Amino acid sequence: METSQSLLADPKDVDKIMADELNALSFHDREALSEEVHGVRSLAPEESPKMIKKALHDLQFEIEARLSNVLASLPSLSNSHGPQTSENHPNSNGTRTNSHLSRREYLSELFAASKVLSSSSSHFSQDAKYPDTVHSNSSPDQATSIPNSFGQQPAVFQNSEGSNINKMHVNNYRDNHINGMKYSRYSYALSDGFRLKFLRAELFDVKKAAARYLTAIDFLVDYFGLVALQRPLYLKDLDKDEQKLLREGRCQLLPSRDRFGRRIIVFIGAMGNGYSHRNRFKVVMYTVFQAASDDVTTQRLGLVAVFSSVEDSTVGFFQFAYHQTECLKFFEAVPLRYSAFHCILPEGLELLKGLILNMVGKRTRLITRVHTVSGITETSYMLRCFGIPTEDYPVTSSGSVKNRKHIKWIKFRMALEEAHERGAELSSYNQLPPAVQNQKPQTSSQSVPPFLGIECPQIYSVIFRNGGSAYDRPGNVKFREILAKMELEREQHKTMAEKTAYLDTIMSHMFSSGLSFLLYDDQNDWYVELPDGPILRKKVFQALRDQSARRKRLENGAGGEQQSRRQRQRSIGGRTAASTNHQVNESSTNIFMGLDNVKRRKMEDMMKRWI
Repeated sequence: METSQSLLADPKDVDKIMADELNALSFHDREALSEEVHGVRSLAPEESPKMIKKALHDLQFEIEARLSNVLASLPSLSNSHGPQTSENHPNSNGTRTNSHLSRREYLSELFAASKVLSSSSSHFSQDAKYPDTVHSNSSPDQATSIPNSFGQQPAVFQNSEGSNINKMHVNNYRDNHINGMKYSRYSYALSDGFRLKFLRAELFDVKKAAARYLTAIDFLVDYFGLVALQRPLYLKDLDKDEQKLLREGRCQLLPSRDRFGRRIIVFIGAMGNGYSHRNRFKVVMYTVFQAASDDVTTQRLGLVAVFSSVEDSTVGFFQFAYHQTECLKFFEAVPLRYSAFHCILPEGLELLKGLILNMVGKRTRLITRVHTVSGITETSYMLRCFGIPTEDYPVTSSGSVKNRKHIKWIKFRMALEEAHERGAELSSYNQLPPAVQNQKPQTSSQSVPPFLGIECPQIYSVIFRNGGSAYDRPGNVKFREILAKMELEREQHKTMAEKTAYLDTIMSHMFSSGLSFLLYDDQNDWYVELPDGPILRKKVFQALRDQSARRKRLENGAGGEQQSRRQRQRSIGGRTAASTNHQVNESSTNIFMGLDNVKRRKMEDMMKRWI
């Protein structure tokens, strides 16, 4: 693991380190990193089912080889003195393990469970399609089966030609030995969906992905116990202090994406000042390890992080220096890669630059940009240059934290996790494994209603929402562009059959262009997906009708303006402007009156002086 240069590095020394690290790269690599930071291109390779299947197969055996080496280096259980619990067993980093098993015990069981999984001939059959989801059909008395993905429905990506290449299929595979009580605690950690996160984080470098995977296993067990290997992290895994810290909003996953479709996380000031470092790490791990990493687009394209310091956070932030090694381990364990890291410092706090850059590690330093700003306006301009929208940026002009949308996000996560525990069917946007721990039997009369809520739409999702807040979204802009082109043919179709076929053509073109459609639920403050059906077609037809009215209004407005101009020209001395080659222009500045919030009386006094 990478070690820090010093506890508090001098900014000039860190600048030199960053320059040396960038100069060690080739010109092509530096340009690629710069373009990814700006959201222009991605370093992620193009994925295919065959590629993912082979990578998972290679990762399986690489993990087993590394586990074998790690277990050989650990003392045997016979050399241990008594049971090693969370109270008396420190891990390799000196922190206490939140588990009733020693590190050797849970790694030995994980190794055994992994061997059972790899020995299953059906799991890596050459004829089997790549399994993206596994639906639980076991009896309630059986232990939880291995979830193999993080979504009820497969994610669909497109290649450069626009055709779907990664449309996964359901393959119900399971092994009776892993379903046993002894190995069920590792079901989540053994799932393909969980391991695929680490492959994407390392751009499908199998050796690096295996190292990151094992580091994450230790990190999760250290802070959350073995339950983190059995199921996803829930809000209830945080204690009262940690939930209070989460609600303060100094670590927020924004409800919008950058122009490349990546999710954005914002850290404000010395997050967790007054709390223990364990409280801080557990809150960040829940937000990043679980909530952010469940998004498939962010798995592939990376996570954008923004650290925004405030003037009163300097003293509290220095406390992080004592846990610098733990921060470095966090960046080496997180199942996501950071594709951009923006460090925003006010003038006079450049001393924090060395501390922060020394805590994030070499890999994150290469995609880090440090900005010295004088206020929130300058911060907004700077972030927009990198394709980051600022409408949801959670800092006011006075430096206060805005957490209204963050509280809505917490409410959504609570509803999602509660539905997941009940065994409800989830939307394809919610990347959680379908298998549920201790699921109770459901009869036909007691079926669990599905949970269709969506918290963060994709970049090319068309949003139907009152108030115009979604008007400038890329998906809505593309939607209007398609309507503007196809609306010209609307009046050619007279009969009901022709209009239906015309609408079918529009819908087909919309979906082939990669658009999806969401409706905002005002009651629950989240989105629901609209499939191709009567509701969606009615809204598309209404939008088509509005586009037709808008076009005609513009055409009539342009014609009326030309006619009134000709009438004014004829009134000039009884001659037309065209006959005298005179150009007549009308200009006035009264439209700008009052835009600067000046009182009416002051404006009138100014006009008198001008006259």
